[in-house]
Amino acid sequence: MPAPKIKIKRSSVAGKVPHYPNTLDLGEFAINTADGKVFIAAGVNGVGVGTTVREVGLSTETVLAQSLRVDGDTDFNGDLNVSDVATFNHAKFVGVLTSTSFHGNINSTGISTIAGFRFPSTDGTEDQALVTDGSGSLSFKTLSGSGGGPTGSATTISAGITTATAGQTVFSTPHPHNDGTNTFSHQVFLNGLKMRPGGAGASTRDFVSSSNSTITFDEGVNLNDEVRSVVYFGHTFDEEFFTATAGQTLFALAGNLSAQKNFKVYVNGVKLRNGTDYGVSAPVTLTVACNAGDHVEITCDNAEDQFTATQGQTSFTPTNADISADNMQVYHNGLILNQTEDFTIGSPSIALTDGAGLTAGDQVDIVIRRS
Repeated sequence: MPAPKIKIKRSSVAGKVPHYPNTLDLGEFAINTADGKVFIAAGVNGVGVGTTVREVGLSTETVLAQSLRVDGDTDFNGDLNVSDVATFNHAKFVGVLTSTSFHGNINSTGISTIAGFRFPSTDGTEDQALVTDGSGSLSFKTLSGSGGGPTGSATTISAGITTATAGQTVFSTPHPHNDGTNTFSHQVFLNGLKMRPGGAGASTRDFVSSSNSTITFDEGVNLNDEVRSVVYFGHTFDEEFFTATAGQTLFALAGNLSAQKNFKVYVNGVKLRNGTDYGVSAPVTLTVACNAGDHVEITCDNAEDQFTATQGQTSFTPTNADISADNMQVYHNGLILNQTEDFTIGSPSIALTDGAGLTAGDQVDIVIRRS
């Protein structure tokens, strides 16, 4: 004999509610299968006294229209619509979560769109920042451009060129290298060759810095020599100075400089090319041995593009498009060039002003400086 089926009173009409005593007696249950609701006729003071029909539990609509508290793990399948404030602790959402406002920490995998901003799905590289394209899409990029802001912003380079008189020794920087509180990194070039500062020692230095904006050469320069002074804001670099012995190729770095990743190496004021003239490691290794007494300077610096010119080439495009006079330097065969006089800045290329262009094999290095 099959097991009997027990069915309680029920209705499949949406919105229909049983009534006491016509359709529901005291203690009886009834179900509305369309609404998913259960009802009971319940009394307080005995049979027929104060008896009413009550809904057992709360419907989904009633719960979400009032308040819902869930302790423990709960899975919601389908749409969950909340018209007021919802508080979640350690909630995990699979799929699309849409909210007009959100307070707290968000741990998201994949691409997330928050307040109209579309965030990248993967991290950037070291020293990169999150930037917008102006249309809400964010991505990680290496900062460049003008500005002398806090650490992490692009470096502002302030350069000035003076044409010397015969025997002149005292020159002024375009901006103070010391504002009375802060001392800013600065460099001096003579006809494109890097000069040695006082930190190199009295026996090998070329100039000393004093006052707020004064540099003084140890020896007078020649008539019409070009003295280029550069002051850096938002970027501090370290330098180490060596006087080579005969055949020396290894130069060990000390202090903070040994941990840096980007170096610029100068021998007798001429900038060398990374990978061709030297290898970056600690120590730095030159590919061609020095002569006794050569002056070697190693500077902690920043990103660099290297080009080998074709015959007559005048235009060079660095990999970073955000170049400007405030964050860029250009070297030709190791000698620093002067903006306007030697090159102009396009978008994003630089163009040499000499219409004849370079000789095939000439080396052009474009340095983008950042903090």
